[in-house]
Amino acid sequence: MNPEIYTIIDDMELRCPKSRIANSDLQTYFQVQSSHLLVLLAEENEKASKKIEKLTNVLIALTLVIAILTAVLVLFEFRPESKKLSQNPNLNTETKQQNNQSDVINEPKNKIINHK
Repeated sequence: MNPEIYTIIDDMELRCPKSRIANSDLQTYFQVQSSHLLVLLAEENEKASKKIEKLTNVLIALTLVIAILTAVLVLFEFRPESKKLSQNPNLNTETKQQNNQSDVINEPKNKIINHK
């Protein structure tokens, strides 16, 4: 915070009388100092609100980036199976090996005998 704020508060505390005497000069002084203090506090509040506004804009931008990345991940997760198979060569070779094994199991016995 602005150091002038603390200076004004300390000065007002020093000038404040211990007893509640209605001194018009002192009251006028306190009113002027209070007004000055309110102006300084309003300036500090304005600085803080500008900083919060910038941080809020950054937060909104980051949230949009997260939403876009999430949408991309969801689209890649739920794409058609044909695209997944064509991009993964291991799946095609595994399928061929399984088909070959099932052909050997399903061959008739007489074909095996004829080969001997």
